[in-house]
Amino acid sequence: MNTNWPKISIITPSFNQGEFIESTILSVLNQGYPNLEFIIIDGGSTDNTISIIQKYESSITYWVSEYDKGQSYAINKGLEKATGDIVNWLNSDDELYPGALLEIGKLFLDNPDCTCCIGRIEMFDKSGVIHTSTNIISPLLEQCIGFGKVNQPSMFYNSKCYKEIGNINVKMNYLMDVEWFLRYLFFYGKNTIISVDKIFSRFRYHSESKTVSQAEKFRFDRDSMYYSIAKQCGLEQYANFILKFGKVHKDFVFDLPSVLQPVNKEKLINYFVYQLGLEYYHYRVFEKAKNCFAFVNKSLLLMDEVDSVNSKLFRIKYVPRFVWRLKSKLQ
Repeated sequence: MNTNWPKISIITPSFNQGEFIESTILSVLNQGYPNLEFIIIDGGSTDNTISIIQKYESSITYWVSEYDKGQSYAINKGLEKATGDIVNWLNSDDELYPGALLEIGKLFLDNPDCTCCIGRIEMFDKSGVIHTSTNIISPLLEQCIGFGKVNQPSMFYNSKCYKEIGNINVKMNYLMDVEWFLRYLFFYGKNTIISVDKIFSRFRYHSESKTVSQAEKFRFDRDSMYYSIAKQCGLEQYANFILKFGKVHKDFVFDLPSVLQPVNKEKLINYFVYQLGLEYYHYRVFEKAKNCFAFVNKSLLLMDEVDSVNSKLFRIKYVPRFVWRLKSKLQ
């Protein structure tokens, strides 16, 4: 039986990733997907990237190498070229998982109302597989927005989403994927998302990756987004709290869509503060974790989340610091 496979556009932004880009290219081309559009936007690499791209250019739909203003600009250049029904970008040090595109194409064929299909990510480094990501879609829309979790290389969107919501925000240099997904959630909600327990991509940890080398800047992008959302929603108390305990670029303005899904704005920002507390607790920054948990409006949380807050506040107050230090040494 002939299947009218939807066209899938994969955009790879690239700059001086000659060490890894061949693995990225092969992971796309070896998918065996019958309706593939593969676009590479290189920012004028000065290493061996271009010679590797040229090696496979007969199988690449479009590529260019010229100076640009960074990853977000490169992705948008690729989006302007893309003609697929389904779109995603794959960074030049990551890989698609074998057989992923056939799975994704079939999911969209079987679910015509789907606007976003999300799988899991296998994290790896030079020593092998580290771990696999979990499901990022929570039961409540407010949780999804407040937690701001993404599995970007495993998130494939109906191309109409970019036409309706707009392209990547070029003011975001680190969390452009989260910022865009939050806009998506505000506009579409979560009911047309299909989340599956299958690996679609492999994320490479290495010393030069932004995720590893510039983690602090990711936090600035994230906290600035939620600060801006709180300000625009008139939640000054939350905005002031994020300003005090987060890491904020005050001049950043989150682009709220003109059409919003029904959502409790205080609840979603409350979930962000809850998430911030969990993060500080995980890294044993207990004073800030305590402040976050004390600020959270527990009436806006689910019962198991309230229990979690109370349990962590109890541990912060009563578990001696030497116990935490001993626990750290044993891990």
